[in-house]
This record gives sequence, structure tokens and C-alpha cells, in this order.
Amino acid sequence: MEKPKDSQRKKVLSSIEQLQTSLSSEQNASLEGYKNVKEYVYKIVKSKWFQRNWTVENLELKNGEPSVVKSGTTLTVSVPEQGSVSEAWVLKLFAHALSEKEDEPAHGREFCRTYLSLVQHFLGKEASENLSAAYKQFGVKTRFKRVMSAEQIKALKERMMKLRPWEKAHKKAEAVASA
Repeated sequence: MEKPKDSQRKKVLSSIEQLQTSLSSEQNASLEGYKNVKEYVYKIVKSKWFQRNWTVENLELKNGEPSVVKSGTTLTVSVPEQGSVSEAWVLKLFAHALSEKEDEPAHGREFCRTYLSLVQHFLGKEASENLSAAYKQFGVKTRFKRVMSAEQIKALKERMMKLRPWEKAHKKAEAVASA
């Protein structure tokens, strides 16, 4: 199955960039080297909040191109041997791995909600409010689309007809004209 178009990518990346510029160095510490990134990853995965929300039985840490991949209950985290990354950037990788779905774009609603949740828990309320404001500013969609059954659609149309009497009269006039 082909993934849907990632129409929110630019908006989401702009929001994340705005978040990172709004954070203090304490809120978004730069993690230098493999050891510090590894400690931060363990802090995330071992937190009770994380364990309540996601099931991870195996955690694999390795050197390499930065990524976080979830396969079943195994979470594989690749971090660079040298260099630095920010906490917000690590959380972004986690959000991608935890929200990965075939029928959802990479920066879809599920990713945005997951990232916002991770930011709120690990970077704080102020950071999540900044991200939420940036989402709103750039028009990022985070709420799930409402899916309605045929019965719900029919009931909705009936309620709308009661609220719009002029449409009812228009339909009656069309029925009389066509008869």
C-alpha cells in the first residue's frame, strides 16, 4: 500500500523549528556524543509515563545514522558516535517511530499528536504550549478526522433539513416541477 502524500511536512517542520528557537538551553539541552544520547533514550523509555502509553519489551541501541524504528515491541535506536543532537530532535525521532502507520503520512495527525505529547511530558508544559501555538500558526492538523457511518450521515442530513426550512421548500418545489 502506498503512503498518502505528506502534505503537512513543511508546516510541521516550520513548527518544530519555531519550537526549538523558543526553548531555553535548559529546556532543550544539546546532547553531546553517544553516551549522553543513550542516557536520554533510556530516560524516555524507562519512564512510567512512556511505558503506560507504548509497549516496548526490547530496546536496541546502536551507532549509526540517527533513527528510531519500532517493530512490534522492539525499539531500535541508532545514534551518531560523535556530534550533538537536541532533546527535541530525539523526541521527533521517537514520534516518528511510535506513530508509524502505512495509511498515515510521515507528518500526519498521529505524528503531530504523538510529538506534542512527548514534548509536553519530557520538555514541559511551556514547550508544549509553544509547539501547540506553532501548530496553530502554521495550520498543522492534529485532530483525527471524524468518520461517520451511513446511518450517522443520514441522521445528520435529517437534522440539517429541520434547521434549513428553505431547502425543504426548495426540494418540494423541485419535486413538483419534475412531476
